[in-house]
Amino acid sequence: MTRLPALPFAVALCAMVGCGGTPSPAANLPAAAPPTASAGPVAPPSASTTVPKTSVTAPPTAEHELVGASSRANPIRLEVVLPTGKQASEFPGATADDATCWKSVDLRGQHDKDYESVVSKCGEPTGMLPYTRRVESRMHDVSQGDKGDDKDFFAVQLRKGMCYRFYAIGDDSMVDLDMHMYRKGGALIATSETKSLALIMQSRIAMCVDDDEEWHFELDVNSKGKGRYTFAVWARPKK
Repeated sequence: MTRLPALPFAVALCAMVGCGGTPSPAANLPAAAPPTASAGPVAPPSASTTVPKTSVTAPPTAEHELVGASSRANPIRLEVVLPTGKQASEFPGATADDATCWKSVDLRGQHDKDYESVVSKCGEPTGMLPYTRRVESRMHDVSQGDKGDDKDFFAVQLRKGMCYRFYAIGDDSMVDLDMHMYRKGGALIATSETKSLALIMQSRIAMCVDDDEEWHFELDVNSKGKGRYTFAVWARPKK
């Protein structure tokens, strides 16, 4: 696959919170090492070996899910995975800052792999943990006759005393991905319009909240864009 040039991240135009300046282009990220081979097969137990009965347990929950249609009146509700009451000491120590962590990310035009690249630099290295389960969705170019949504709507319940980052990472056909954030009652919080494949709402600083409240998100792409994208929320305690 032809590697895409790294593109600058979005800068939010905020109605009720502050914003950073325009970021510089990202640098190249080294390719990930191939997975190591697994060990050889395990020999079966001998006849004299007592094999304990295994209890039936529920399968682990997937890290992400593919979501379907949504509307402003019926948004997709993001699942919060960060345990309530998690102490500040349980979060990773920050080794990078919000304003520059994304500069070493190389975008390849694959939403899932690019998401992993972004959070590998701007997730735990900035002291954050996943707040919601990440979701995958697809937007279509309805103006050209394709059936599907040209917008997606999400909602999430945020906790007071936390700082958040919101990531929307698209495929190579999803350039010009935009995000608009609202309070539950409809008041605009922030909006971001980008020419990049990767959108971080406020690229230079996390967004902190002082009260428990529900935020809504509207994501859309221009008339030429269609494809898949990943959306997720990360968080850390407010200092």
